[in-house]
Amino acid sequence: MVVGGNMDSFEKFNGRILESDQEGKSWKVSLIEEGASSNGYNGYKRYYPGTLLENIVERFEDIPAYMYQAGEDILDHLPEDARKIGQLNLNLIGFYENPRLETIEGKKNIVADLKVHDGAESVRELLKDMWNRGKELGVSIVAEGKVEIGKVKGKKYAVMKDIIPESVDPVTNPATGARFLELKEKEVGNLHFESELGGLVSSFDPDIEEQLGVEINSEADLDVEERQIVLDSLIESVEGVSEVLTSELSFIRDDIGEASEEFLASALSFLNDSLSGETNFTEGKDNEDIISNLKELSGEEDLSSFSEALDQGNVQQFLSMLGLEEKISQKEGNVSEVEERVEALESKVDDIGTTLNKFEDYLKEERMTEKLEESGLPSAAEKRVRKQLKDAEDDIGLTEIEEAIENEEEFFNEIIGDIGSTVSGLGGNEVKENGEEVEEEVKEFFSGKIKH
Repeated sequence: MVVGGNMDSFEKFNGRILESDQEGKSWKVSLIEEGASSNGYNGYKRYYPGTLLENIVERFEDIPAYMYQAGEDILDHLPEDARKIGQLNLNLIGFYENPRLETIEGKKNIVADLKVHDGAESVRELLKDMWNRGKELGVSIVAEGKVEIGKVKGKKYAVMKDIIPESVDPVTNPATGARFLELKEKEVGNLHFESELGGLVSSFDPDIEEQLGVEINSEADLDVEERQIVLDSLIESVEGVSEVLTSELSFIRDDIGEASEEFLASALSFLNDSLSGETNFTEGKDNEDIISNLKELSGEEDLSSFSEALDQGNVQQFLSMLGLEEKISQKEGNVSEVEERVEALESKVDDIGTTLNKFEDYLKEERMTEKLEESGLPSAAEKRVRKQLKDAEDDIGLTEIEEAIENEEEFFNEIIGDIGSTVSGLGGNEVKENGEEVEEEVKEFFSGKIKH
């Protein structure tokens, strides 16, 4: 998601399911709710104007729903790799109909009906079972979005300007707060963003004082060397972030990592310049960008308190006022949950790999059977070919199958030819004249066409 007029790649918006019919074929879903959400963007809460909901409601007509089961009670979006090659029909469970605006608890909501198709009986049973067992369920919108920082009733928000939905998928993710609601007995909560599940891991060590031999407290006056030690530690922590995150979390880093790294970079740049005496909080054109970033990051217009903290050498107070540690720790708390999801996805990938291997073996068997039937080899020769290919250590493809059959045909024809020659050489004009006929009958016998 980017600030400004450009549409960015997939964002994930979480909504809630309101009710279901008894058969699980139709689910009433609240997709987006008017107002401020509990999650933010670049330090600001996201805000969904009612006018936006009015403008985009029709876009949800006939939007597909895909479901990917990553564990016994874990539902998620189709993995990104699968999306890149196109949605798999096997994961399509239905479409949304009749999108409309409804007022729930005094707020506008985009509501639509998920119609699970008749062929997805197992999906209906799974959703009904999880609903009845009280599992936390919801839906998540995969969409492109546009956001701008602006004021609503005097307060700054990340105001959503546009949303173009791609799909709306059933998910289970308690960390986002998305869940099924028991009919209409519970109020519909704020929209949550799945992208908030991820983020950067804080490498700040609680034992930093002991490790660095530097005392940091509210009254401490750090000299330049001590400041540099702390600064180097912070920079090292930032540089270590990419090593802490696993490659499996790359899709989360794409969503939120850029913004977090930019946040850290701006804060550290400001801190570095301040420590070296190159930053003036109130004067100098060269500092305008840094001061602007600091104001945006901290939400403060008056930076004098930051100046006092650094003048006193109090780095800890500076960070505390900036809210850096708190903002990072909020993301850190979700990383373990993300890693659990990744682990479940990896397990599912392994299962898929096993299934694909079985499918590949099945295709090879089909190809082999087809080619053997075309060859007309006798059953004994077919068994030899199958055993030969089964015992092969290398991967067997169509070329290897055809070569094995061709070799067996040559071998078989040589044997039959020898038999014909032997019969012809037994003597007697009649036998010699019938050598070719005998050879053909031998072929038919070995091919199972003549029964004895």
